Amino acid sequence: MCLSNTDIEEAYDSGDMGLVVRIAQQFLADDKNVDDGLAWELLGLAQHQLSDFESSVSSLEHASLLIPLSSLSRLGLAYGYGQIGKQELSRDLLLTLIKDSNVPNELLLQVATALDAVKQPVLAMKACRRAVERDPQLSQAYYDMGYYAKRSGYSPKVVESLVRRAISLDPQCVCFRIGLVALLLQHDRPQEALDHVRDLTACQIDSISCSKCLQRVAELYASVKDQQRVERCKLRILHLERMGVPPDCE
Repeated sequence: MCLSNTDIEEAYDSGDMGLVVRIAQQFLADDKNVDDGLAWELLGLAQHQLSDFESSVSSLEHASLLIPLSSLSRLGLAYGYGQIGKQELSRDLLLTLIKDSNVPNELLLQVATALDAVKQPVLAMKACRRAVERDPQLSQAYYDMGYYAKRSGYSPKVVESLVRRAISLDPQCVCFRIGLVALLLQHDRPQEALDHVRDLTACQIDSISCSKCLQRVAELYASVKDQQRVERCKLRILHLERMGVPPDCE
């Protein structure tokens, strides 16, 4: 079968990263295709998604010698550097992405995640701040900034104000409210915490994917004898445990 980089693109778009790797490697094994930068780039992105960071870095570095990398690929390369122990290189490449006006806000938030992964929460805040400068209504950027502010040693007041700003922009986001609950409970403010989850529907409780957070919420409901919601939290916790989903909060 005669392969083209279009076949690799189609496999990538299908979401089957294992297939992308197989097709790309077969395609690049042909001497006439060995300098196809797009094929190397897609191979590197697929390897990244499969958490094969050594191979991903190698493929993306090779692609960068042949074509300009997309913002997503540059992010993947930077994150990969961090995963294989090249943290300074990771940080430096991520900083170039913050300065690049062509990087979309959604990717800037991923840049922040990558910076935090290499123990640079202050720089992660910088990436979020850049996103907010572009779009002051971007609620996720405020919430993430609050998370990194806490990790950077900012005062609880600053962290809380950022989380509350996110909630004000998207009051229906259960994730933001649960984050604020955890923060309030850490500072012995259970009544305020309860006020932010008192009216959660069964569907909203089922959207919570952290068993530790659910346990906190269940205890708040128990304190006011809201047994129906307590039982809903317990059912959700049981489901997450059966699915093997680990808690995702600190």
